[in-house]
Amino acid sequence: MEESQIGTGCTVDYTHNPSAVLSDLAKGETALIERFSDLAHVRKFLSLGILPGTSITVLKQSPAVVLRVGYSEFAFDRRLAGTVQVRRMPGK
Repeated sequence: MEESQIGTGCTVDYTHNPSAVLSDLAKGETALIERFSDLAHVRKFLSLGILPGTSITVLKQSPAVVLRVGYSEFAFDRRLAGTVQVRRMPGK
């Protein structure tokens, strides 16, 4: 079991829901937004309501990454999608 220490005495198990970047998800996969690695684009995501903890579903991967967020759909180029860290949701 792979674990990571957070603070003192708190452990997180990463073996069941491995982290990935948004551009790595397959069509139909669902994930939770974890964080953004490129601070230059954070405002863009936040202004669209794409926040850490938001559930997303990938609708298409090429030529752009198309996501469903709630009842909305958004398209991002693969470079920008590669700056979004997500946590895959099991069984979805």
